[in-house]
Amino acid sequence: MNLREAFTTTLNMHWAGTRSEEENWRIAQAWLADGNAKFHVTQMTGEAAAAACELWRSVDGLAPATLNRRVAVLSKALHTAHELGHLPEVPKLPRFKEPAPIDRSLTSEQIIKLYNKVGGLGNHQGQFMGALIQFLFNTGARLGEAMGAAWEDMVNGRWTIRRSKNGHSRIVPLNGGAQAALEQLVTLTGDHPMPFGSYATTSQVQHWWAKARVWAKIPHARLHDLRHTCASNLVRKNVSLYTVQHLLGHRNINTTMRYAHQNTEALEEAVKLL
Repeated sequence: MNLREAFTTTLNMHWAGTRSEEENWRIAQAWLADGNAKFHVTQMTGEAAAAACELWRSVDGLAPATLNRRVAVLSKALHTAHELGHLPEVPKLPRFKEPAPIDRSLTSEQIIKLYNKVGGLGNHQGQFMGALIQFLFNTGARLGEAMGAAWEDMVNGRWTIRRSKNGHSRIVPLNGGAQAALEQLVTLTGDHPMPFGSYATTSQVQHWWAKARVWAKIPHARLHDLRHTCASNLVRKNVSLYTVQHLLGHRNINTTMRYAHQNTEALEEAVKLL
């Protein structure tokens, strides 16, 4: 089995129909370039993979995270070849050290400042953005999920997100802050079936947010940081990573694990029990 056959088989067996299909196949093409397509899978040793990655790093300037993603796609193809009996043993592939993740969460003071500054957008726009900030902070939802939310999906204090970024549905309980934010929108949207999406487009929201963060002198702040802030606050309050994972809709627990380092107080309390 040559390398092209290994990637094609992996596509058909594992990637077809998934959200990562297109991206994984794009990465596969990078491995198949420069005549590598006809290489037998046994020729793709750890040393050969490391050499290719070093070339991408030095010539194309690819970051460690990008290189690790490419190695993961190659690893899947080699494991498929091994499972089908075309590769006696999967070689040890390189792994690149990634920098520690940046804490993108906002402080309470920053959120209050941004909340106050959106008032400068005007009466209705300010009311809308204030409600959106409050809703995202209290639910940990993605902006796209909030903009696509429908009133019919919010029943008995629970919001059913029919389809999230990872392709799955989930239920988000609406606390007092989230419900208060929705009540602010009633006067703006009336009987429209979508509380947020009926008033503005995503591009309009981003434009208004950009103005507010400049006025608040927090130019690095993103709306998505409200999601990070929600998760960070929950972890600091000793909510389990499993619970945070399902509230935010992370498909992989490793995505949620980035918040684990922020729970140092819980670790300090834990060692006292020893």
